Amino acid sequence: MTVSHESGDAWSWLPFYTEYTIIEASDGTTLNDGKAASYRLWWIGMLVVYAIYYCTIVITKPKVVCSGKKLKEAIAEHCPIFFECYWPTIWAFNNHLMTVLRARLQHSPKAQYKRHMLRLYDGGQLALDWLKVDRDDITLPVLVILPGLTGSSQDNYVRYLAKDGESQGFRPVVFNQRGNGGVEMLTPRTYNATNTEDLCEVISHVRSSYPDVPIVGLGVSLGAVLLTRYLAETGDKSELAGVVTVSSLWDGVVSNYRLEQFPSRLLYNWFLSRKVRNMVGRNVPRILSKFQTLPYDINEILKGSVISDYDQSCTIKVFGYPNNTEYYEDVSNKHRLYLVKKPMICIQAEDDPFASHDTLPYTKFEENENTVLVTTSRGGHFGFLEGFFPFGMTWMNRAVQQSLSALKHTNYL
Repeated sequence: MTVSHESGDAWSWLPFYTEYTIIEASDGTTLNDGKAASYRLWWIGMLVVYAIYYCTIVITKPKVVCSGKKLKEAIAEHCPIFFECYWPTIWAFNNHLMTVLRARLQHSPKAQYKRHMLRLYDGGQLALDWLKVDRDDITLPVLVILPGLTGSSQDNYVRYLAKDGESQGFRPVVFNQRGNGGVEMLTPRTYNATNTEDLCEVISHVRSSYPDVPIVGLGVSLGAVLLTRYLAETGDKSELAGVVTVSSLWDGVVSNYRLEQFPSRLLYNWFLSRKVRNMVGRNVPRILSKFQTLPYDINEILKGSVISDYDQSCTIKVFGYPNNTEYYEDVSNKHRLYLVKKPMICIQAEDDPFASHDTLPYTKFEENENTVLVTTSRGGHFGFLEGFFPFGMTWMNRAVQQSLSALKHTNYL
């Protein structure tokens, strides 16, 4: 009988695999001491448990809250995605992974824009980037896209949304806020999540450019908050025929609290804060050449580390709030959802690190027949990854396309 030690088989590349013992008897038969088999069985068992958890817990159908008969018929006909299981990326269905990896992994589609600089009532300016569409028909409805807090037309997700709009027969235009997307600030005024004056000017400009076509809004995160507020403020008089929002914030106080907690503070808050602080900082020399005094102290802005510091040193001073708490309470659109009179389809993930399920106003949506709330159990903050290699379009893109189709192919437009 001989004893040998071997480690080279099909499993030896695994880091947890160790050398095992084989005993060869005098009759030529071999006996394995069982170590290799136990490792295999343990890891196969773990994979089976993981697969069972994924299939039974992670994969779910979206929840749809809609009380309006007209909207129900529209989404039933044009939005099959809302009634099918959402299969998140199997190795990245955690909400933070969804949020971070979408920004890191998603390829940037080709999108050519024509920029128009829009001068505003106070002397400031913003940029409207019109996507160069293949079918340049003057009768195309216009899709006004509002990115997130620091987003612009050059961000991957915004390019995809512009292409989504084009695929559904819209003429997309991206609203680049003051200071974003290469836009120079000409006045001390910035932007926030409650003031819709700049948005009103954008919509007025689009209406004057295309007086005979419908205008639809598409907003993500901060852009979603602004569009919802605009619909609530304008009611039946809204120039927008309909709106689609993704990952909106419904409770500003809770969302800010979540941003302050670990790991959101580390993953998002510092990054976003740095971008908005730098946006103001690089424009201050130009602004000071025209204005002797500013409503904020630039040194105070630059020494901040999180979004609440920026809001304390800049936002509330520019827009006249006494403190951050009152500003965040005013951001909360759940209290004004009943004022929305035009069709609005809202897409949310229940595990959104900024706006999780406990902040979503389900009852308010049920009470307003002009609104639809679609929630997935996974997705993060406009992450919505799907497929094993999530480098291109996400579930969000397919949902947006079908939502736009629902608005376009009914008598809403």
